[in-house]
Amino acid sequence: MVFGIGSSFETGKYFARQLSKSGIEAIAFNSLHDFVDFYPTAVRNGYHFLIISQKFTNLDCVKVAKILDENKIKFSLISKNQNYNFKSNDRINPVIYNTFKNRVVDFEITDKIAQFMILDIVLFYLLNKNDPRYENINISKNLWKIIS
Repeated sequence: MVFGIGSSFETGKYFARQLSKSGIEAIAFNSLHDFVDFYPTAVRNGYHFLIISQKFTNLDCVKVAKILDENKIKFSLISKNQNYNFKSNDRINPVIYNTFKNRVVDFEITDKIAQFMILDIVLFYLLNKNDPRYENINISKNLWKIIS
């Protein structure tokens, strides 16, 4: 289950779609209310939770993390926020990235490229772990061709 706001949601939606195409059930949300509605089902079905947030300052992203943490649910976070104290919490699996820094201009495209690269590495790892011969991908590709 992927959660993100704004352009981070677009990145998360891409990742969820790639997982689904590969035969791994996934869903992306950009609304705290939708997350809260689906959260019990996701926990019951053993979903892994992933929050994508460039700065991890958005209130909805922080609230989602708080809900997961208070319920003792492990989750992953992809962010470039290095100031948050991740070491004090063993339920958070942080992936922290850096991008080109400029005092005058904020290069948001570099954030997206970094997020996509991280997610593609995770996707490649999951595919090799769950389906090393890529048998499910071929089945999923055929299904996607039929419904497209």
